[in-house]
Amino acid sequence: VLDGKFIVHRKDDVRNSSSQVVTMDPATGAIRNLFERTLSAAGAPVAVNNGVRIAVAEGSTGTVHFVDPVSLERTSFETGGSPRAIAAIGSCVVVGLEHEKKGLVIKAPVDGVVEVVDQFDFNSFGAAFRGLRSVAADPATGRIYGLSVYPCNPYMQNCKDSWNAIVATPRSTRASIAGKCLN
Repeated sequence: VLDGKFIVHRKDDVRNSSSQVVTMDPATGAIRNLFERTLSAAGAPVAVNNGVRIAVAEGSTGTVHFVDPVSLERTSFETGGSPRAIAAIGSCVVVGLEHEKKGLVIKAPVDGVVEVVDQFDFNSFGAAFRGLRSVAADPATGRIYGLSVYPCNPYMQNCKDSWNAIVATPRSTRASIAGKCLN
């Protein structure tokens, strides 16, 4: 909920990857599309900087989109990868790149340039960490968590080994991320 309005990731058909990010006023029922077009393979939107901007990752284009929910001023940032999930930490967005098993920390200040201020890599965890499907950030420490969750089909694969894993950034990067995003 942002200023009494719901931020909704709206899909008209679960069989299609197209969706819209809208605000919905529960008092009036008014719906406002935050982007000029339908997004493809978009993740859940997050509020950045206490709701000054809304961010959403669009997996099919490799882009993270930012929008001011009041003025509808939009900014897009090319990730160079396959963004799957995002999480907000202060004035930044943590972007998980699924196939690359890496991530970006993108600062999106109220008045200023959207830029990458840090990066992280979960490839050192090997094949047990199949892909970066979800991210979370702890604002108290700057620690970033990655989640790899993939369904296992027992008819096609050996499901004795878990395909789920949770990993975290090393201690040395935490203070750096917190310092860049929580100011």
